[in-house]
Amino acid sequence: MTNILKLFIIGSSLPVCISFYIVVNYIKNKNYSYFIYSILCPLYFGILNIISYYVSKYLKLTTRLRFLMTSIFSFIIPLSVTKLLNIYDFNYKEWYLYYLVLFFGHFITWNVIIYNLEKYI
Repeated sequence: MTNILKLFIIGSSLPVCISFYIVVNYIKNKNYSYFIYSILCPLYFGILNIISYYVSKYLKLTTRLRFLMTSIFSFIIPLSVTKLLNIYDFNYKEWYLYYLVLFFGHFITWNVIIYNLEKYI
């Protein structure tokens, strides 16, 4: 139980979510409230961190491969939700920028921030 709690706390911590809070705050063409996002973001990363840990244990993945695969899945999930629910009113150029920022944001979050938090805590 303490391992699950540790994984959730690391995934939902401020160092993990702060960059996403900042980026979402600057997006003007969104169809949701910042308040809802500020609740869902830590829950998303915390729960996904727990799931990725147990999937990696089941599949016997290395830690590095776990975070690499999780960063890809973590990028695809919000990308799919935003497209299916028409959450943003972007033009083509804005969607392209959104894809890049989202991909690198999730890649750095999982492979640098969460990786190091789990390694040193």
